[in-house]
Amino acid sequence: MICAEVNEILIDYLNGDLTPNEKAIVESHLEICPACQKELEDLKDMLVCCQEPIHYEECYIEEFVLAVHTRIERQRKVKNIFRYLPLVIIPLGITAFLLMRRPRVEPVPVYLDNETRIMLDSLTDHEFDILLDRMRQVSLTEE
Repeated sequence: MICAEVNEILIDYLNGDLTPNEKAIVESHLEICPACQKELEDLKDMLVCCQEPIHYEECYIEEFVLAVHTRIERQRKVKNIFRYLPLVIIPLGITAFLLMRRPRVEPVPVYLDNETRIMLDSLTDHEFDILLDRMRQVSLTEE
């Protein structure tokens, strides 16, 4: 029997699933083949490792569960912030708009006599603008 054939049935050999004739052939091959002996030892080591019980530390599982719960709570908080954010931003925006806008200046009615009206009608556009600017300055300084 060649090494490839022996390697295919080494697991069955370890489990005791071979016929007496097959078992004898494998054992005779293992006596003369160091490579297959090494393969058999490696398989035995792997089987031993697979059969050892795995001990989980409870604190690891508790820490994991706590971390998951913490992350879920953090995501809920962020979701709630974005849910209620428009309820805060809209009133703040309206308040800022109302506070920042310029107050509307109501026009003040001016009653002119005929002489003043005639004088204003005789002014050019440029002269009239100069007069308005002076009037604004006077009203600003008086207040």
